[in-house]
Amino acid sequence: MSRLPPPPPPADSLHISKPTWWLESRFHFSFADYYDNARLNFGALRVLNDDVVQGKAGFGTHPHRDAEIFSYVVDGHLSHQASSSTAGWGRHGGMACQQGRCGTTAASGKPQAQE
Repeated sequence: MSRLPPPPPPADSLHISKPTWWLESRFHFSFADYYDNARLNFGALRVLNDDVVQGKAGFGTHPHRDAEIFSYVVDGHLSHQASSSTAGWGRHGGMACQQGRCGTTAASGKPQAQE
């Protein structure tokens, strides 16, 4: 008999990142400065963050290695540029996928002011 995974944590129990002026991340699993042995991964899934990005801000160019990145836009717009693909824009309800192989770099953010 296979064992089912535990249910996901309620949203109010997620770890909230150290605040910055432009980003608040809610971590479902251990990531960055947050470590919880009970929340390391779900199968091959290692990172699942709910990121709230302020307008005219975002992640500068940064490296990715051996990762598949999926972005879903809940509200507003999100821009994305990767060295392995063309630039893209996501709107409310939109999504983007990227493979982050060794040597891949990416940048993403909200180019407009808050909507």
